[in-house]
Amino acid sequence: MALSWGLHQELAEDATGGWVLVVGVCGIGCELLKNLLFSHIDLIDLDTNH
Repeated sequence: MALSWGLHQELAEDATGGWVLVVGVCGIGCELLKNLLFSHIDLIDLDTNH
């Protein structure tokens, strides 16, 4: 399993074993989602500026 560069081992194990809510998928949120692996991801993006 790949780990994000800034995450410690224990935090990465907790994150991949549960649910994570990322509010605002633009900018750093998009990069975070790209680097982390989850078995289930729900994305909510209410941004109306396209």
